[in-house]
Amino acid sequence: QLETSEVGQGSPSSSRVQAVTVDVQDGAIRVPLQWGSQEEHFALSGDVHLSLVSYATAMRFDRLAFPNAQLLRVSAARVVDESAWRGADGLSTERVSLGYAESRLLCPRLECFASFNSEKHMGSSGSDRISSYAVDVLQFKHIQLQLTLQDQLELAEALSALANMEAESVEPQEEIRLRDPLALVLNQRFAVTCSMEVDGVQLQILHNGLKQTVRPVVELAWGCPLTVMSATWARGEAPMGSLRLENYWLRLSSLNERLASWEPVLARSTWNLDV
Repeated sequence: QLETSEVGQGSPSSSRVQAVTVDVQDGAIRVPLQWGSQEEHFALSGDVHLSLVSYATAMRFDRLAFPNAQLLRVSAARVVDESAWRGADGLSTERVSLGYAESRLLCPRLECFASFNSEKHMGSSGSDRISSYAVDVLQFKHIQLQLTLQDQLELAEALSALANMEAESVEPQEEIRLRDPLALVLNQRFAVTCSMEVDGVQLQILHNGLKQTVRPVVELAWGCPLTVMSATWARGEAPMGSLRLENYWLRLSSLNERLASWEPVLARSTWNLDV
């Protein structure tokens, strides 16, 4: 469901202001393992609620919420086609097709809420255009994850590939100059400030045993009531910024299979960090 409305004049600009509300039910965001193929991928599925106000050079996201998201690992299942045929040598040869997808639940429930602003403005040197993102609130509710070592490697590689993607705009330069004469002249820089709350994350690392059995072996839990970060960067430059963690807590346990209970490796400890 998409709703838009004109709300008159706004303070960031004298231009017309537009309000947008988007509600999506049972949507999915896919992150493929290999960008040349969509068969193997991670999927973040669930409802999405978005409410924003758009100005000429700024946008205010009053709400971006994932109230009931799930994280899945989806793989294409190879099934035997019913139309099997027999070769000239008398041996049966089976046609194999990708008939359906198998999914494995990695996170049964993920709740997230965000409120932030984005704005473009000129830098002090006059040769830079800065795209600023100020995240007022970023909240994560209790998250439970069950991942194998292979899942962690694949997820890290997929997210790294997504973060490092760089592509030139497909919009012709002539149209870019008409729309924004300075877009191809100014250096593009980015600035992010964020205040984040994490109620708690519980990660169970799974081991693939014999006969395709999967069992938890290590449990890592952490949370942080307040994380404040800021960063600035430009294309081709290393990011610079600061990070502050207040009352960050952490604990680590391992599974004693003989007693069928978790034993502490690192008791819950609380840390403050400022870098």
